[in-house]
Amino acid sequence: MKNKAQVNLLPSYAENPNLGFSVIETFDGKKEYRKNCKCVSSKYYVINKDIFYIESENLWIRESSGKIEKDHELNKWYLKNTVTLSNGVVGIDEHHNPIYGKFSLNPYNNCYGYISGSNKFFLKPPEDPVYFEDVAQSIFYRKIDMNSSDINARMKIRPEQSYTNKGYNIEDNSKEFKEKIELYKNYNLPIKADAKKYGKYLANISYGAEIECSVGACPNYIQNRHGIVICRDGSLEGGQKIR
Repeated sequence: MKNKAQVNLLPSYAENPNLGFSVIETFDGKKEYRKNCKCVSSKYYVINKDIFYIESENLWIRESSGKIEKDHELNKWYLKNTVTLSNGVVGIDEHHNPIYGKFSLNPYNNCYGYISGSNKFFLKPPEDPVYFEDVAQSIFYRKIDMNSSDINARMKIRPEQSYTNKGYNIEDNSKEFKEKIELYKNYNLPIKADAKKYGKYLANISYGAEIECSVGACPNYIQNRHGIVICRDGSLEGGQKIR
């Protein structure tokens, strides 16, 4: 069944006023095509701009009513306080400033950044080139907030994450191991054509990798995407083992 929010809208009247369709005046005095609007209490509101479909209620509700909020992860609107959403950064504007909103949790994308003197929770890793990830801390920073020496220092691999609370073997981290198996199984990991081509020769054989390192970190969202479990390792001084 087609979602009621997935209506086939026309280009806005402002974009093209010569389409020949019926035109009305919206609640704020602007002209718009009737097909692009919903009428509530004898006033017209532009669909997916001023008024949104709330699937759980089977109703169209005005954003200005103050009763609804958007989940930027699922791109859906809900009645306020009916779903659990986190506050954080949902995008970056043209001036490289964070856009704030709410979103449901996604273990494959959620991460942290440091902006304006405080930690921020991100919907997903920022793609803006002004932002970079300090891999030692798994935190994103804005280059415009820092001088070149600070940026260079942040981009170095450093021993700032401790995994000494981990077990030495993957079996010693059984709960996390089980969680990572499920997360990896449910992640749509892009697979290149060559991998698919040669992978068939493995039949039902599975394989993994062990990486030993002395410093560094691996962001949680990367671990969850690729089924990585970090174990404690004593063979390298201060080291940890990634599997």
